[in-house]
Amino acid sequence: MKNADKLKIVTTIIGILLFIYGLAFIFVFNQGTFVILFLAVVLLLWTRVKSVPATRFFKFLLVLGYIFFGAIMVFIAVAGTCDKASGDEDAVIVLGCKVNESGVSNSLKARLDTTLEYHSINPKAKIIVTGGQGSNEPMTEAEAMKRYLVANGVPENIIYKEDKSTSTNENFANSKKILENLFDDDYTACIITNSFHAYRSRGLAKLNGMNLTTYNAPTPYISMPVDYCREVLAVIKLWLFKY
Repeated sequence: MKNADKLKIVTTIIGILLFIYGLAFIFVFNQGTFVILFLAVVLLLWTRVKSVPATRFFKFLLVLGYIFFGAIMVFIAVAGTCDKASGDEDAVIVLGCKVNESGVSNSLKARLDTTLEYHSINPKAKIIVTGGQGSNEPMTEAEAMKRYLVANGVPENIIYKEDKSTSTNENFANSKKILENLFDDDYTACIITNSFHAYRSRGLAKLNGMNLTTYNAPTPYISMPVDYCREVLAVIKLWLFKY
């Protein structure tokens, strides 16, 4: 079998698998899903497009683009492990995520279970749960998060809801006001979010005048490729436009 035939088989198999994976997330379509589906189509067409100077140049640009994309992804993964919380902060900000009709999403459940873990270490810390209500959510993310934590033994009187935000940037802007009402300017706080989201979260917090550490929740394996692809685009936006 020629090398060209082997390459065609490999790219076809990987392309089909990526396409099926992307379709599995079609009902929660976001930029990460688009990147996965785009890569799948590129791989399926890679050896089927006639090789002329124009297509070879286009392929070269695609390879450079995906190397750059992959490098940022690795950076996000590594940088997300830095600036870890000490475990004795005055407060934690738990960032919201998708709420389904059936309950909290896998990513949000990971954040909330990590909050329970942190609470067992530092039960005196105030907990700010964040997130408004999307058009396809049955309630605000903050309310769903509060209910989950209370149902799992967290005292209701240490939980504060920030339920007006529609973005991570607004999470921090609104949470900062809550913290200042609770502690004035003398407090320490950390962020609880999934590991893929930690680096950008700290950056957005700094843009809102908050120097926070992170206490990372795991990223669910099933959504990890989509989550990291989406996050690369979000980090590029943060670097370019500062939001």
